[in-house]
Amino acid sequence: MRLLFCLVWSICFSIAPIQAKSLSFLCSWDNRAPITIELDTQTGKAKRSDGGSDYTLIKITEQAVWLSVDQHYTLAVQSIERNKNNGGKWIDIVHFANRIPISISGGICWEQPE
Repeated sequence: MRLLFCLVWSICFSIAPIQAKSLSFLCSWDNRAPITIELDTQTGKAKRSDGGSDYTLIKITEQAVWLSVDQHYTLAVQSIERNKNNGGKWIDIVHFANRIPISISGGICWEQPE
């Protein structure tokens, strides 16, 4: 059992994430005014320009960025697809303690050049 756990763990975390000092996305939800999401990979934190909830960085890959929304009453994870040509999907998955999780996919983000 321990060997299986170690094998699964090593496979899950052996793919090295893409690292950069900071990343910036210009994002819009349901065609509203865009906001900026700034990720600091050194601290593992991200902030929104509109004053919304801060984020904790979960993982960065060539395909996407995963963020945990810093909220006390729910577990919320957002993913931003990294699509440099057309913008990537911005998806929100919210888990509530007393009801079924929901997924909201009405956003789009454009990765900004460094």
